[in-house]
Amino acid sequence: MYALYTLYAFGATVNLVAAQDWWPGLVAQVATMPDVIDGLLEEHVADEFGRCRGRACTAPGYGTPLRHHPCTLHSLAIAALEHRRRARLSA
Repeated sequence: MYALYTLYAFGATVNLVAAQDWWPGLVAQVATMPDVIDGLLEEHVADEFGRCRGRACTAPGYGTPLRHHPCTLHSLAIAALEHRRRARLSA
């Protein structure tokens, strides 16, 4: 998983937050927004070379696919769908 870093240019402060700390909360939030899930799954699809076509996953200024598929946003949408499915089963 990924980690979030906060770096300060002229200070020694580094804030590391492990992905396992924020990912479940993010998935739960996205799971409440089915239109967002649908949009992420629609946009973040693989091209013929196995790279993501999503706008956030392309080279800035070029639009050339850069990230491998499944990208983080596609994985987030899939995790949110699974979260919704589990919530319906337990209700």
